[in-house]
Amino acid sequence: MNKQIFLDIANRLEVQVPELRWIDWDSGELELVTERHQVAFPACMMDIIYPRCEDQTSTEQLVTANVILRVAFQPQGATNNNSPVREAAMAAFGVLDKIHAALQGWHNEGSFSTLSRTSASRERRRDGLKVYRLQYQTTFINVPE
Repeated sequence: MNKQIFLDIANRLEVQVPELRWIDWDSGELELVTERHQVAFPACMMDIIYPRCEDQTSTEQLVTANVILRVAFQPQGATNNNSPVREAAMAAFGVLDKIHAALQGWHNEGSFSTLSRTSASRERRRDGLKVYRLQYQTTFINVPE
C-alpha cells in the first residue's frame, strides 16, 4: 500500500482540521469493546484500498485508490430543536465539512491525482459513538522500487 498517500493526507488533515485530536491508520480501534477507547476524539481513522490496478508497462501500474476515513465523535447531547446543547452536539458537522474542504480537489504536488469524494454515510453503532464514513478516490502510477 502507499505509505506516502497516507502521510500526505494525514498531514493535510492535521493542518487544515485542527479539531481532529487523533489521526491514524484504521486498525480496528473503534471496534474494541472496552470501557474507554484507545483514541482521542474527534478521531479520524484512515484506510486505503486499491479496487482497480491496470498495467501500464510490465512494471508500472495505474492504481485507483479509495481513501476511507472513519471520523468518530463522542456524543455531545441531543440535537432536537429544544435542546440547550444542540449547537455543541452538532459541531461534528462542522468538522466533517472542514475535512471535505481540505480534501475535495486536493492533490500533493502530483504524487496522486486530485481527491474526489465518492460517498459519505453514518455508521449505526451500539456503543453510542457517532462515526461517519467518508470515501475519496484518487489515482496514481505505482512503480516498484
